[in-house]
Amino acid sequence: MNKLDFDNLRETFLSKEAEVFDWKRGEYGDDEDKLLNFKQIANFTGVYPSEVCMIHMLKHIQSLALAIKNGKHKDKWFWHDEKGNEGLKQRIVDIRNYALLLAACIEDEIDKGQSTANHFRGGEYLS
Repeated sequence: MNKLDFDNLRETFLSKEAEVFDWKRGEYGDDEDKLLNFKQIANFTGVYPSEVCMIHMLKHIQSLALAIKNGKHKDKWFWHDEKGNEGLKQRIVDIRNYALLLAACIEDEIDKGQSTANHFRGGEYLS
């Protein structure tokens, strides 16, 4: 792939990332706390929000890995099909968005000085 083709691909993915992030915004949190849903699931399960985010990201990584392993990646190299099923391009965008959300979760946990020892009290995430 030459530089121009790569740059075009990169720009397409960057544009789609912003579009998808805005579209799926409610799956992550609300306007007050962009990480709210990760924190709520962390409360339910007793893990860090970063772990919840990582699990969501791994779901997309697994899908991508299985498609490549099974040789179906060429058949699924699209954004979404006519039924609305996500293609691998969409999965990659989701992975990149989850990576950003993971960075936000980690920043939030560090900023709040959270550690395994003081993270949970009564099964609740300390925000």
